[in-house]
Formats: sequence, C-alpha cells, structure tokens
Amino acid sequence: MTVDGSPLRPDVLCALALDEVARVRLTHGNRAAELGELFLVDRDGTDLDLIISGEMPHVHSIGAGTSAGRLRVEGDVGDEAGARMTGGSIEITGNAGSWAGAALRGGELRIRGNAGDGLGSAYDGDRVGMRGGFIRVDGDSGREIGLAMRRGLIVVSGDTGDLVGRGLVAGSIFVFGAVGRYTGVAMKRGTLALYGDVDADVSLPPTYVASGRAQPPFLRFYLKELAARGIVRAAEEIAAGRDLERYNGDLAEGGKGEIWLAGRGLGKP
Repeated sequence: MTVDGSPLRPDVLCALALDEVARVRLTHGNRAAELGELFLVDRDGTDLDLIISGEMPHVHSIGAGTSAGRLRVEGDVGDEAGARMTGGSIEITGNAGSWAGAALRGGELRIRGNAGDGLGSAYDGDRVGMRGGFIRVDGDSGREIGLAMRRGLIVVSGDTGDLVGRGLVAGSIFVFGAVGRYTGVAMKRGTLALYGDVDADVSLPPTYVASGRAQPPFLRFYLKELAARGIVRAAEEIAAGRDLERYNGDLAEGGKGEIWLAGRGLGKP
C-alpha cells in the first residue's frame, strides 16, 4: 500500500513539538495513520532538524516542496523524494525511487544509496526540469538524469543508465562511474563531466565532435568543492591531474553543449 509522504517537510513541521510531529497523519490508500505509528521520529539538536527512521520504499514524495530546515531519512524511500525543493536539505541514508529531486529549484538532496530514473529531471510535459540546487548520489542512478535541466549541479559517484543529460539547457552533471547510451542527446548548453571509463562511440550520439584535450580550471574548481564534501573520486581525480577529452554537441541543437571525458577506452578519433 503506497503512502503519501508529502506532509513530511521540515519547514512545515519545525513549528511542532516532537509528539505533535508523531501525530501527523499520512494517507495510505483510503485510510490514514499517524506518522509515529508507522515510523520512528526524532530530532537532532534543533527544531529544524527532523529524523525519520524505517523502511519506506512505499512512501512517496517525502520532503517534496521543502523550502528550509533539514530532514534525514534513515531507510529506503519511494518516488519523488525531495521533488520541487526550493531550499533546505534532505539526506536519505538508503535508496530512493524514481524522480528524486525532480524539478528541484534549490536546496540540497543527498542520497547515500542508489537512485532510480529521472533524477533531477523535468516532469512529463514540462519544458524545464531542475533550475538550481545540488543533488548528490553516493551509489548508482537510473536513466534520464537531469532531463531538461536548466541550472544546478548533479553528482553521481556510481554508474548511470541511458540518456544522461537529455535536453540539458544549462547546469552541470558529474558522473564518476559508467554511463549508458545516448548521453547528452538533444543537449543545448551546459556541461557533462564523465570520469568513468566511457567508450564515446557507444555512449555519445554521432552528433558530437571531438574538440581537443585540456584540464579546464572550472572543472578543477568543482572537483575541489566536491572533494571538500567528502567525494573520494573527486579527490582522486585532483591527484591524478589528467587531461580530459572534450566533445561539443549536440550539433542538431546548435552544438553549444560540452562533454568532458576522463576515462579510458575512448572512441571517436
């Protein structure tokens, strides 16, 4: 039975005492239950810190629309975690379903496990997806991350599926693992930085062209910021100091986007 977790926002619940938070009612099907009957609830130092513990893969929209405060979820969650956030921070210690951080406007979403499809993406029918903020996935992610993204930063430490950065308008996506096919297809502007082993002939559309090798200062700046946040692969890339191969595209959309490849096994001479 799916549960609507949209009431679980730290900015909304911060004015409540902890016992009142535990009595917040969640809808599941045509029934309702109190939060404290389903999961453990606690605080961590301040009224803006909220901790919810339990396995919640059937609870969707946790933290959706959050504008302030901090929420930590200890366990797996369902779809749309942190979607439409404008501020604050959400940390999920387990896995998240699809559409995590969809249409994000601000704030920070961290997923310590894996994420599903549509991470930081536009919703079906929308022309623009993520417009700001920071999404970090410590594990793997699914397909179509950053669909129609306009601003902000997405970092995936593990592997991703197909169509990373499809229709990217602006913003940056870092992937430290493998990527799938059609990476950057229909990309208009923005940056994809791929630090795993990528075969450009397989992963990039034919509408991209190689345009030299370099170690761009702005990517090193990003890496330093990510290393300071404890992302080990970013620190390793700083130590390696290697040049990246640059590709421009999507030529079918004007060719103003860029994909940087640091891995081995490159195609496209």
